[in-house]
Amino acid sequence: MKISNYALGISLTVFATAANAQFAIYDGFETPGDYTADTNVTTQTGGGSGDWGGSSWTLVTGSTGTSDPKFNTVTSSLNYSSGGNSLVTTPGSLYKAPGANRIIGRDFDKTIYDSTFSNSSTELWFSVVFAMEATTDVFFRAVSRDTVINGPGFSVTDGSLQAVFNSGTSTGSVSLTQGETYFILGRLQQGVGTNGDDVLDIWVNPDLAIAPIASGDLSREQNFNLTEAAISRSIIQSRNNDSLNIDEFRMGSTFDSVTPFTTVPEPTTFALITGMFMLTGALVIRHRRG
Repeated sequence: MKISNYALGISLTVFATAANAQFAIYDGFETPGDYTADTNVTTQTGGGSGDWGGSSWTLVTGSTGTSDPKFNTVTSSLNYSSGGNSLVTTPGSLYKAPGANRIIGRDFDKTIYDSTFSNSSTELWFSVVFAMEATTDVFFRAVSRDTVINGPGFSVTDGSLQAVFNSGTSTGSVSLTQGETYFILGRLQQGVGTNGDDVLDIWVNPDLAIAPIASGDLSREQNFNLTEAAISRSIIQSRNNDSLNIDEFRMGSTFDSVTPFTTVPEPTTFALITGMFMLTGALVIRHRRG
């Protein structure tokens, strides 16, 4: 894995997780690096960082035949910016070629996860960068039970994005355009809805620097016990012959843990910095001559 400011940031995040008992997982599908290009992700080990507990992506449902298209790690990557801020990313992404129904999952560390969400007032945050090449039929579950595939996340059917829970979808939807890249942000709040239900909010292309306060572009209420013993993995499902890209998957207990970003200085700022360097250089030369 390459060593960079990004890697340092991840290391600090993991350290903070251990110190503050916060849950955080990440996979940017770094290719090459963590993964090998044009290779089925379920045949590879490692990748990502945080509280995965040493697990890898595995096949949950689908054909294992060599001719069946799979979720492959590829060198192309997805990026997202809002204003002057850019999401921290790595090269590479996860690509699903056209093919039959396929579900992959990855287990996370239940010890840290359970200790983080034992308090009913805690929040679960997740984010992912997503692009579809056609009217993809896909489900994404931030957390799911290992016995039944359900949990908070989103679905895209015929270009329509909806919030999903144990069952059903949100009453509203957001239309997505083929070929465009979207940053999807989710938040699950426990026990704050009608009759004590949990509330799932989904935002499309939100501001990276400001944590949302109001409801999402999509919302759904339902009971979902985050500390249920069977909850142990994240799920990605593609159900038809269309292709899609997924990148920069993050999940954690805070907004900041799923929206790390860098700020690109304005042109005037660059000019100011350049001028300061030039002035400093001139003063150094003058001092040496004196």
